[in-house]
Amino acid sequence: MAEDRTLLPTPFGATAEEEPAEFFRRLETYMEFKNHNADAKIRLARAMLLSASADWLHALPDAQKDTYEHLKAAFEEKYIQPSILKFRSAREIFGKKQALDESVDTYSNRLRNLGRKIEADDKTLLYAFLSGLKPNLTSVVIGRDPQNFNDAIEAARLSELANTN
Repeated sequence: MAEDRTLLPTPFGATAEEEPAEFFRRLETYMEFKNHNADAKIRLARAMLLSASADWLHALPDAQKDTYEHLKAAFEEKYIQPSILKFRSAREIFGKKQALDESVDTYSNRLRNLGRKIEADDKTLLYAFLSGLKPNLTSVVIGRDPQNFNDAIEAARLSELANTN
């Protein structure tokens, strides 16, 4: 029972601080782990929506919440696919810089998550990574001439380790 509470994602209330795509990804991972059938999926998905998202669910036409697939499509249309969210994520991917106390791994994971939201390709992630990386790491990484996002991360990790020791 305690394991269920640990693995179950935090309910979704549609607040500005929440990441709808991440919530739904974790919810589906949990349902797959528990091997839920279609009925269990729809019951759990409905139970995980709180506050504003519960109000949205209540107002949703029955035809959009009668099956898990319909509910998932409606959720994605409402909370994940709006172009304004993609625009915000695209702006963030190039606008947010690596914080002084932020590790390369934390920064690259943040970019990877933003990139997933806007369906960014590897080159876009590479350029965003380089444009926001700490200046003392950027010169080293560019000097290594990374060909992809993962190469740049590896070079930045090595530079970060060299600079901290």
